Amino acid sequence: MHDAFENGPDFSELPTYVEDTGEVKWVLEWALRRDIPSPVISESQEALMAYRDLEWPAAKAVALLRHEYGGHPLHRAEEQFVRT
Repeated sequence: MHDAFENGPDFSELPTYVEDTGEVKWVLEWALRRDIPSPVISESQEALMAYRDLEWPAAKAVALLRHEYGGHPLHRAEEQFVRT
């Protein structure tokens, strides 16, 4: 996160919508078909969706961490977030 702040844009302009790559949904569907409980994975998916499009510093931090660590694209609506 330090590197993102050091090299990244103004935190106030950071979007909080993180694109979902689909892997988590795939894992949850796979587990459900096999009756395998996956509460931590399920809760993490719910948290991701709950943080979308909130003008809240914690939501921006989650989006920034997901972008920096997992390479998930950041965008608001149809607009792709690009660092300059």
